[in-house]
Amino acid sequence: MTWTATAGALTLTDEERSWLAAHPDLRLGVDASWPPFEFRDEQNRYQGLAADYINVIRQRLDIKLTPIEPVSWTVVLEQVKAGKLDLLPGIMSTPERQTYLAFTRPYLDFPIVILAHVGGAQPRKIEDLYGLKIAVVENYAPHELLRTHHPDLNLVPMPNVSSALQALATDEVDAVVGDLASSVWSLRQLKLDGLYVSGETPYRYQLAMAVPPKNKMLVGIIDKVLADMSPSEVSAIQEHWVGNVLDHRTFWSDLLVYGLPGLLLLIIVLAVVIRINRRLSSEIARRIDLEQELRSSEYHYRGLVESLSAIAWEARISDFTYSYVSPHAEDLLGYPLPHWLIPGSGATSSTRRI
Repeated sequence: MTWTATAGALTLTDEERSWLAAHPDLRLGVDASWPPFEFRDEQNRYQGLAADYINVIRQRLDIKLTPIEPVSWTVVLEQVKAGKLDLLPGIMSTPERQTYLAFTRPYLDFPIVILAHVGGAQPRKIEDLYGLKIAVVENYAPHELLRTHHPDLNLVPMPNVSSALQALATDEVDAVVGDLASSVWSLRQLKLDGLYVSGETPYRYQLAMAVPPKNKMLVGIIDKVLADMSPSEVSAIQEHWVGNVLDHRTFWSDLLVYGLPGLLLLIIVLAVVIRINRRLSSEIARRIDLEQELRSSEYHYRGLVESLSAIAWEARISDFTYSYVSPHAEDLLGYPLPHWLIPGSGATSSTRRI
């Protein structure tokens, strides 16, 4: 009844339910030398991020998943090719692996980085690795990607992450290329001094699950389980094992991708506003100076006119009205100045300025 209720909540098809009923015990291919994703703790318990996802799948589907631990990851891949394993809980899809495996959607995504030794080479990108001895974990995704896309690199395969980092610490190799999470985890556990993340490759480690082609039905079932997990469940698992590592990288990545362009845009907007304000201020100052010049010119002109021993006037021809009469008009002609400004009082036939 429990299995039926759980499977129903996942909206499994009749065909998927029948497949699970026919495969109640699945063989799990485990790489126990890959913390924090898969490893054995002091009590020999299967632990890690991938192990936590496997526990969710086991509970949701009410099936048995029996861990099978070959001696190395290379042997894990050989056994799944031979049909001796049913499910790989933590693996990245690569062109080479897609020829013999079917993959679920990725449930974790993080960068593949370059690690270096203080005092040695400082490679920051793939191109800087040429001419160096590069340690990689044998047949891990970084190894497959580099040997496929960069066959001229001098790659030194190692059995696990710890051995690759120890080779770097003793200067047996010049750099290590691996996933960020397991590299930083192993650095903390081994307490190796002088090792640091010097650069990042263009590749991402997208952790998924995989099955041989005969079990392809299981891919859709697992994808439904992953989709059925709540955000809080996903966060709890990932934060517990890789949260501190990923949060630091994500912060700086988001800052570069979103913060820096936003800051540049803000600077540009501020620069434009300041430039416009300066132009407006300059224009206002210019107009004030022009008005002062015009006012000074007017005062100067009026002073010249009113100092003449003659009458100067200004009149509008439209209504024969004087708009200005010089003060000498009253002295010379005897008419008070206000009388001149009355409409129709001696207006001329044209507008003149003397």
